[in-house]
Amino acid sequence: MGRAFLVCIICSLFFTLTPHVEAEYAYSDWEDFAKQYHLLVQDGRQSLALKLMNKRLPELESYMEELSEEMQSVWAPLSDSLRDDTPTIQEAEMLQRFMAYLDADSQEIWVDQQWDGLKESVLDDYSPAEQIKGTWDNLLPFFQIDKKEEDLSELDALVTELAQTDTIVTRQQLVSQMTDEDGPLSIQESAMFITILIIGGAIVITLGYVAGRRFVANKKTASRRSENS
Repeated sequence: MGRAFLVCIICSLFFTLTPHVEAEYAYSDWEDFAKQYHLLVQDGRQSLALKLMNKRLPELESYMEELSEEMQSVWAPLSDSLRDDTPTIQEAEMLQRFMAYLDADSQEIWVDQQWDGLKESVLDDYSPAEQIKGTWDNLLPFFQIDKKEEDLSELDALVTELAQTDTIVTRQQLVSQMTDEDGPLSIQESAMFITILIIGGAIVITLGYVAGRRFVANKKTASRRSENS
């Protein structure tokens, strides 16, 4: 009798705790879910991607209700697009970025990294302008969180111009504008600046040393001539 009672207690505890474990898992794997969804869409398996989204979307939206109003404003248009019957690469990439942003240890650092990555794409002549435009459109909602709206409006116009007419001048203008907005130098720019200082300093020191040696030699030569005369 005692053993049967103990088994009943253990079973009741198991069934009581199981829903909580499932809920915790469901709310901790959204980034993996977004990656899986993106891979399905990228591979052209839209039907499977749609089934996956329809299965998880209600649960996902319930999770999003716990976020701040600012993040819900970013999520709202994405949520509407995910309800479409034709999943697109742009929507899948946006969802993956959104989840990566939420999962980042420092969301401010994450935004700065995306900013630098986009700037490097603009500097790369082999990076298609249409791809830069698509990445910009996906990242713009995150840039709007901590960057000035008027600066972003000017950049948005330049990105649109680049997508229409891809020229070196437009890319240079866009990079210049992004660098001004970026504030502190990036790691690559800081390293380049330090390298220039070191090389420039070495050249100045070498020239100064040579000039000093030459001055001393000329002075000695002049002294000897005066003694001989």
